[in-house]
Amino acid sequence: MKEQIKLNFKMTPEEKQEMIDSIGEDTKTSIRLLDYGVNELIENPVITKEKDITIKFRYPLKGTFEFIFHSEKGFDLDLLIRKIIIGYKKIYRNETSINHYGVFGHDISDLYLEGINYEDGKYELSIGS
Repeated sequence: MKEQIKLNFKMTPEEKQEMIDSIGEDTKTSIRLLDYGVNELIENPVITKEKDITIKFRYPLKGTFEFIFHSEKGFDLDLLIRKIIIGYKKIYRNETSINHYGVFGHDISDLYLEGINYEDGKYELSIGS
């Protein structure tokens, strides 16, 4: 069964008005990966108490690559997002890794986290640019 993890990021008053003007809502549900920082989330729920999780990375890559992450305390949403960023930084680390993963068309600074789904024991990402 597929479970969607709710993303809801804080906004400045200007960003809120821009969202209302563009889509009629004042909810920010995506963020540029390299802009993510302290206190970005409105809510930081515990996602799992499991110590090891698998995250699937596939965009903008030549295929799907799975990375396993560990945390003794489990994972809240903030830590999950930070692990996603660590995964992409590993992929974009240098020319050799970029070639290994088959990155095409986008620099890491182009990538936005738009969604996280949990299915079959793994976290799947919706990444846009």
